[in-house]
Amino acid sequence: MIDRAFSLLEAAEQYPVNLGEGKLLGTQENDIHYLTGCAFEAIGMKEDAVLRFRMATNGMSEPVQAIFYNDPQPDKIVYQGLAWLKLGSPQKAEKIFNRLIEFADQHFDDEIKIDYFAVSLPDLLVFDTDLSQKNKNHCRYLKGLGELGLKNYSSSSKYLNEVLQHNCSHMGAITHLNMIDFLIKQKEADMSEIELPNETKNRNSF
Repeated sequence: MIDRAFSLLEAAEQYPVNLGEGKLLGTQENDIHYLTGCAFEAIGMKEDAVLRFRMATNGMSEPVQAIFYNDPQPDKIVYQGLAWLKLGSPQKAEKIFNRLIEFADQHFDDEIKIDYFAVSLPDLLVFDTDLSQKNKNHCRYLKGLGELGLKNYSSSSKYLNEVLQHNCSHMGAITHLNMIDFLIKQKEADMSEIELPNETKNRNSF
């Protein structure tokens, strides 16, 4: 099963040829790095696990409305926090999780408008979409992810289910609802469980 996991994670890092498009510069793949780190950890390859967890902490960690397809996505940001937990830095992790929740609370009632000629939108039916309602659902999703990272699984489930009530095909909500059991079974690695390479120790000390 672990070989299958590695195979799927490696495939997830490659864009299909028939897509006809490569990765954008700076594409965040925190989720893939985090899960790959978990796979390495499961088979006792600690240094490889640490390397992947460190890779999962890279990139922008400030949430946005994520209207355009190349905006930082919250389901990438939450894995930065999960990776910091694995690296024994719960304060950094909690800051990320709490920021997701704070952003959602601050922007839930925002009225979202876009320019008539806006490009890079993820949806094709621009004129049939209530962007303010879509923003509210995005904020519910942010809160669900933040609570997930903080291990408030009941609250996380509540918000993620609310997302699905407004958009039954929201893949992020579906994925992370199913991930709750996985996270419950995960054991956070502290500094005594993972022997960090010297370079990692130095970077993790500030």
